[in-house]
Amino acid sequence: MKSILSTGLLLLFFSLSGCGGALPDLSTNLTGGSGGGDGTTDDGSGGSGSSDGVIDTGSTSENPSTELLQPADFEYLGAFKLPEIYDGTGNNRTFAYSNAPLAYYPDGDSTGSADGYAGSLFIAGHLYSSHMAEVKIPAPVISAAKRASDLPQTTLIQNFSNVLSPVSNKEGFILGMVYLPKQGSQTTGKIYFNVSTDYSADLANPKPTLGWFDVTLGTPNTGGTWFLGNEQPFNTGKYLMEVPKAWADANAPGYLLATGRHRNSFGDAEGPNLYLTRPWDEGNPPARSARLAQYKKLAQYYGPGDAQKRWAKDFAGSDDYQGSAWLTAGTKGAVAIVGIKELDVNKAYYGYENWKTPDQCEPSGTCQGQRGWRCGNGRGSILLYDPADYAKVLRGELQPHQVQWYARVDINDKLFNPITPTFLSTGSDSFGTTFDRAHGLLYISEQGVWGDSQPIVHVWKVKQ
Repeated sequence: MKSILSTGLLLLFFSLSGCGGALPDLSTNLTGGSGGGDGTTDDGSGGSGSSDGVIDTGSTSENPSTELLQPADFEYLGAFKLPEIYDGTGNNRTFAYSNAPLAYYPDGDSTGSADGYAGSLFIAGHLYSSHMAEVKIPAPVISAAKRASDLPQTTLIQNFSNVLSPVSNKEGFILGMVYLPKQGSQTTGKIYFNVSTDYSADLANPKPTLGWFDVTLGTPNTGGTWFLGNEQPFNTGKYLMEVPKAWADANAPGYLLATGRHRNSFGDAEGPNLYLTRPWDEGNPPARSARLAQYKKLAQYYGPGDAQKRWAKDFAGSDDYQGSAWLTAGTKGAVAIVGIKELDVNKAYYGYENWKTPDQCEPSGTCQGQRGWRCGNGRGSILLYDPADYAKVLRGELQPHQVQWYARVDINDKLFNPITPTFLSTGSDSFGTTFDRAHGLLYISEQGVWGDSQPIVHVWKVKQ
C-alpha cells in the first residue's frame, strides 16, 4: 500500500496486494453488504453453479448479437508493461503511480498490425496530474512466474500532455476513457474522459466529470467538463464505453456513448450504474459545466439505506467496479463491468488489517493500515450483463435497478498482485478497461506492479 498526499486532499493509492490470514466469521459485525446468497455462483442464478454457467436468451430484436458471451469465450494472452519515464521537470509526466485508465485508438501505430496488435492505447500518467500519453501495443507475453522482467515493454508514440489544463471546473484525476470516431458536427474523432475523485471536498457542490479531447496531444482542444442532467456525478462519472451502432440503432438511435460509476460511499449506488449520452448533440463542445439533457438511464442502483433493497445481486461493500466495455464477437455479445467482486458477502467488512473493525481497535489505538472496505474473499472479475436487459429498461419493461449480471469471468489468478483476504478495496483504481472491437481484444490495466509503482496491461481475446 502506498499513500499520496496532495494539497488539501488525501488520495489513497493502493497496489493490488493484501494481508493474508484465516477467514474468521465476521457476519456479526458486518457494517454493510446488502447482497443475498453466498456469492459463489458464476452463472447469475443466485445458487450454486459452475464457472461456465450462463443464461442464453437467444436472438432478440433489442440485442443484435444472437447469443451471450460465456466465460469460456475469454482467452488470456498475457501482458505488457509501461515504461519508466521521468523528464526531470517534476510535473508528474510519468507512468509511476498511474491508475492507468485506457482508451484504444484504432488508427494509432500504423505498423502495429505486423504483430497482430494494431492500433494504440492512450493512457493517463501519475494521478496527481493525469498527463496523457499514447503508446504502441506490443504482443503480450504470459509470465507463469508473474515477473515483470518477462514482459515486453511498450514505447511512446506521443509524449505526455496536460490535456486537463484548460479545464477549471474539475476535481481529482482521469478515471475512465474511450475513443469514438467523429459524431455530429465534429471534424475529428474524440477521446471521452471522466475526471473525478474518490473523496470530494464538497459533496454539496460536486464538480462535473465528462469531457473530451482530440487525439493530437500537442493540440488536444479539450472540451468540458459536463454533468448528466441533475444526476449525482458519483453515480455517473467513472468508466466509459462505446455502444455498438447496431444496438443503438435498434434501441436508442444516436446514443453511442455510455458512462457510469459505482461508488457505494456517501449513500450512493450499491451496483454499477450505467447511462447513455450523446454530448455532441448539445454543442461542439457543449458549454462548460452544462447539464446535458440528452441522456438515458440503463442501470441505476440505490444506496445501503434503501428499504426496497434495490441493489446489485450479491452486492458487498467491498465490491469495487472500475472499468467497462460493450463487447461483441461475431454473433455473441455482452456488457462487461470489470473490478473486484466479493464472493462471500458475510466476510466483507469495514475496518482495518487483520480482520479488525473500528470498534475492536480504535479505542485502544492498535489499528493497522487504512480504514475502509476490505475483502473477505474478493476476486478480480469481469461481470457480464445481457444487452437485451438494458433495452428492456429503455422500453419500461425492467426498472434500472433490475438489470443484473448473468455470468462472471474470474481474472484474479492472472493478476500479478491478486486480490487476497482483507485487501482494502476502498481507493483501489486498477482495472482500466478498453476494447478493440475489430480484433476482439480486451485490455485491462493493473496498477502498481513493477518499478516505481508502474502499471502493466493484460490482454484477453474475446472469441467468436
